[in-house]
Amino acid sequence: MSAVPSPATKSGPANALITFRAIIDSKKNDGGRMGLDDAIAVIVPVLLDLKERHAKGESFYVHPSAIAKSPDGLYRLNPQLAVNPKDPRDRATLAPEVLRSNGPGGARASVFAVGAMLYEAVCGTPVGPGMRRPRDVDPKLPEALEHLLAKALVADPSHRPADLGALASAMHHLAPMKSIPPPHP
Repeated sequence: MSAVPSPATKSGPANALITFRAIIDSKKNDGGRMGLDDAIAVIVPVLLDLKERHAKGESFYVHPSAIAKSPDGLYRLNPQLAVNPKDPRDRATLAPEVLRSNGPGGARASVFAVGAMLYEAVCGTPVGPGMRRPRDVDPKLPEALEHLLAKALVADPSHRPADLGALASAMHHLAPMKSIPPPHP
């Protein structure tokens, strides 16, 4: 189940770190966006990884440059890359509370970040002023995607869900043939 890029990126050889940012940028450079199936194939393992990490009490800056392909071929958070980003596109994926506190976030912040990363991957632009509805960008995108993103991208963390497992399950159902199935609760 190889989701997107070839073994090498434009930035280096086959053993180079392939980040989600590199995939998104590669698609943009080619004049396109990621397909929903390919984006979900990246995002679901990331959600499951984040769920485990947050359950251990860990917190991170979650953004596309911190998500990298692991040796098993799935994408996960790379803690060495999960630092406060300088790239404005990566900063756009940080939850508002992470930007305010200038510190890493927990599960609710990760829900926002994953929603923002998915939005950018399938819509081609970062979240922020002037965002378009995903179905306005591509009418073939499912309405369920818009509902998931609407819940994930709530600015007020007290109104945003924190259940990364439920989000992984819901996203898996958008592309069940391309993503790994999340474990049952």
